[in-house]
Amino acid sequence: MTRRINVVILGLASLLTDISTEMVYPLLPLFPTRTLGASPAIVGLIEGLHATLVGIGLFPASALAGWLWTAFGPSAPFYCGGTLGCAAAAALHLVLPVPKTAQVTAPQARGG
Repeated sequence: MTRRINVVILGLASLLTDISTEMVYPLLPLFPTRTLGASPAIVGLIEGLHATLVGIGLFPASALAGWLWTAFGPSAPFYCGGTLGCAAAAALHLVLPVPKTAQVTAPQARGG
């Protein structure tokens, strides 16, 4: 019975996440058009470029995941994806500068 409740809760969380994403999606073009002054054509070009790059990237990724699944078992694509994600985050951390507001300094010792 506990497993059934977990599945229902997970399904509700997924549903609410999908609903909130679909609520925010129509608001996304407001930032480039109002804040950056981009035209609707530029926004459409950006969204089309995004969809194209995702489509191009998913084909080799799914082929690689299928090969990993067949060669090493069902958990291999997840381990490989997690490792690549951590490596990408580490590479971005090395390349991108840390803003001054995000740097943490050691607290000053109080004299007694």
